[in-house]
Amino acid sequence: EDTSLYCLKIDNGFRKLMLDIANSQAFDYFTLAVIIASSFALAMDKPHNSATQMEGVDKDPMDDPLVIFNLVVTVYFFIEFLIKVFAYGFCFTPRGYIMDPWNTMDFSVLLISLFDTVMTITGSGTNEWTRILRLLRIMRPLRMIKHAEGMKVIVNALIKCGPMVVA
Repeated sequence: EDTSLYCLKIDNGFRKLMLDIANSQAFDYFTLAVIIASSFALAMDKPHNSATQMEGVDKDPMDDPLVIFNLVVTVYFFIEFLIKVFAYGFCFTPRGYIMDPWNTMDFSVLLISLFDTVMTITGSGTNEWTRILRLLRIMRPLRMIKHAEGMKVIVNALIKCGPMVVA
């Protein structure tokens, strides 16, 4: 039987609402707009100038508008994740969130963003691992591919042809 999170059946009112949101074109377009805005913010971000990156500087990272924007974007991506998990389930369901390779990439980006946000807010954002993870935020624009079917087909074809080109 198709249940989400082992408890929400397909006829559950809350799950129906989550399915309506997850399948709505407005939700998809808004998510795409957030991804584009996040990409522009990422282009403007200069980690070496950021208050969270300068060692010995007692500056609140929450004074940086890009840090706040990144926090808002991360919260939105987390809400998007929850909506889709309530709608489709996480795994072990026919349309489980993690069963789609594009959602797996989105989930990886979300985990990186959550970790980066926690490290930034707690002021622990100056070690090498967090800098490397912060670099991985460049994967955010790749989320646009999932929302553009033509690009998705091209990228999937390139991935399938990759081994033949290398060989």
